[in-house]
Amino acid sequence: MFVDLFDVKHGQQQLRVVLKEQLKNVWDNLTINPAGDQIFVITDAGLTMIQLDTAPLAVGSITPLAGAAGIPSNPSSALPLVRR
Repeated sequence: MFVDLFDVKHGQQQLRVVLKEQLKNVWDNLTINPAGDQIFVITDAGLTMIQLDTAPLAVGSITPLAGAAGIPSNPSSALPLVRR
C-alpha cells in the first residue's frame, strides 16, 4: 500500500510513501500535521506516523526582498493616509 501527495495547483505528484501496513477503509483516515512534516494514517496496525525530512510543498517559504513588516519598500508609492 502507498500514500501519494500531490501539488494540486500543478497536478504533479510530489511524494510517494510505501507502507508495510494496509490502509483501513474508514472515512478520513489520513491527516498531516500543521508543519507538513508528519503524516498520520489509520492502518490495520493502528495509527501509523510517517516522519518526512521536509514538507513536500510546491512553495515552502517566501522571503521579502527588503523592508520591515508594515513599511512599504518604496514609501513614495504608498497610499496617502486619509483622515475623516
